[in-house]
Amino acid sequence: MPIGEYIVELAHPELIALQEDIDVDVFENSKKSIQFNVGTEQWFINKQSFWAKNKWSGLIATGALAGTGLLCNMMSNNYYDDYKGAEDTSDALDYKEKTKDFESYRDISYYASGSVCIYTLWSWYKEAFYKGRIENRRK
Repeated sequence: MPIGEYIVELAHPELIALQEDIDVDVFENSKKSIQFNVGTEQWFINKQSFWAKNKWSGLIATGALAGTGLLCNMMSNNYYDDYKGAEDTSDALDYKEKTKDFESYRDISYYASGSVCIYTLWSWYKEAFYKGRIENRRK
């Protein structure tokens, strides 16, 4: 192969490449090894299905955790109102402690919801990636 810059594309009737092409520079007296990551169409379909399931699971978990956070926020507000209206010191201290507890639960739920949401978005991206590869193959 002459010295120069090349773009190598993989074309096989039964395989799909994870990347469309690879840039290769060929120098004098050098050997180049090119490795494509490939899979069959069924492998790509299985991967797409895997990420689709993760996407929906993550979406449900995000909603559940966000809902838990909202519920804990409402409980915290209710206990705070009870704290402000308490006439007995022991009741006031109990309501104050419950207010802090539910604020902590709310914060944990919101943080966990955000983390799961990021994973859900990643799963959505990966599903679209594999779906795109399958559709490109079928064209």
